[in-house]
Amino acid sequence: MVKFDEKILIAVWGCHDKYYAVNQWIGPLKSLFKKTITFDPKEQIFTNGKNNMNAIFLKKVEEEKPDYILFWLIYDEFYIEIYEKIRKLSPRTKLINFFGDDDTAFDNISKYKALFFDYNLVFQIDYLNRYKKEGVRGVFPFIGASTSIYRPIEASKEYEVVFIGTPKSNRYESIKYLLSNGVNIKIAGAGWEKYPEFASIWFGKLTVRQSVEIINKSKINLSFTRNYLDKLHFNSRIFEVMASKSFVISEYFDGYAKLFKNDKEIVMFKDNKDLLDKIRYYLKNDKEREQIADNGYNRTLKFFSYQKQLKYIFQKIRLNKSKIKPIKEIKLNVAYLEIQDIKKNINTLKKELLNYDYVAFKEKNNISSDVRNFFQILSLLKSKKNISCCDYYIWNKNLGDYLCFTSFYAFEKSDVFFNKIANPYQIMVEKKYFIDNLESFRRFIQEGKTLMTKTNTTIVSIPLVKIYSSNFKQKIIYRDNYLVKFENNLTYLLHKKIYLLPSCVLNLLIYSGQYRLIILKSLKDILYRFLRKYFL
Repeated sequence: MVKFDEKILIAVWGCHDKYYAVNQWIGPLKSLFKKTITFDPKEQIFTNGKNNMNAIFLKKVEEEKPDYILFWLIYDEFYIEIYEKIRKLSPRTKLINFFGDDDTAFDNISKYKALFFDYNLVFQIDYLNRYKKEGVRGVFPFIGASTSIYRPIEASKEYEVVFIGTPKSNRYESIKYLLSNGVNIKIAGAGWEKYPEFASIWFGKLTVRQSVEIINKSKINLSFTRNYLDKLHFNSRIFEVMASKSFVISEYFDGYAKLFKNDKEIVMFKDNKDLLDKIRYYLKNDKEREQIADNGYNRTLKFFSYQKQLKYIFQKIRLNKSKIKPIKEIKLNVAYLEIQDIKKNINTLKKELLNYDYVAFKEKNNISSDVRNFFQILSLLKSKKNISCCDYYIWNKNLGDYLCFTSFYAFEKSDVFFNKIANPYQIMVEKKYFIDNLESFRRFIQEGKTLMTKTNTTIVSIPLVKIYSSNFKQKIIYRDNYLVKFENNLTYLLHKKIYLLPSCVLNLLIYSGQYRLIILKSLKDILYRFLRKYFL
């Protein structure tokens, strides 16, 4: 095959890790491009720290000036400002991102981050029209599996039923149900170590190569297709099994019913009883099971091969010479009030806000991203809601960014809960709404009363603010809503400067203030994982 005489830089979390699915892309891309470079943010953060990782990446871009950079953004591995810096360092480079989880992230992440990229690859293909409605250009469906990695191999079918994946959503209960009904099942994947009752049937965490082997050795492979919110969505496992010319029973999903012709290509179950019945049936009917596996394999090779899709996508991209314009600031003024300003009378505030369009809150040691105003105002204009709420880092001069508050799942839990855990520094509102609801803002700040609801608030799941640890005292601090960013720093010190590790831990305990309990519990978990990995 003739290669494109171009250079692509793959900058994806875990792309050097044999356990990560992104490895499926590297082979096909190497076969397409004259030069393929990989940069693993995970590896770099753990060995050099996040700040250095971002700097090293920009230097790599400046040196290589690739024709394309392919991202698969997990959350905040790259600082949000980095994409505009790339355009200045290498103006001809086209930026491409893969979005895999639009079913949980489109409204609060994807539709905003997509604005940074020239092209966007979308796995949840039922969201393609949503991108178009948002005015996002250069969107391609990208769903399936690498048919050079997931492929048939000579292997005897020594396992009856296998599930490879994490124990999220309904999977735990389904596996438990099958075991209790005598099904000879094996499981694999991260997370099952938390359930000792499954220890005897757990293979452990598998590399991609090991997954291919296990799939080929299994008579029946299971595919559960729910996300972390327990909603149905597209899952790559079904395509990986079919590409291996193996038989899969998948949880029923309308999306799959549209992609495959009928039950001669795919078998789906609607509940645990239906799954049990179909497992028992297809274990007894080898020829029928193998014919369905053959049919699914043929369809996957034709329509869902990453190799074919990547070739088609880059042929289209190469013909399109246009690039997106850099993000520009929205020409509207934001007034940043301090918390004590909320006590002023309404007439004083009206005078002070006369020349402003929007209102947000600030504190001396807080730091706002350069693109904060753009994204929060855009979110208000697009959603037509009254309040925009972004994610934020918690930082300290001695610790850097050591926690990150994620709004989305707290907001999904309940309005009352969210208002007690939220922080005024993450809010932006129209001036008129602020004036008209001044008393509600006062009660929210002073008492944690409900201000934000699903009706009036839109979430931007990008950390656009750094909040100093000692400022606003929250009514509730709930550990599950904080990403433990200091763990990256500890891993970095463990690799490079282990002699600084004790002082870093001590600083965490001294300076973390109201978040100290989160730090203590997280340190305990980190220590347990370390001991389990190396000694237990």
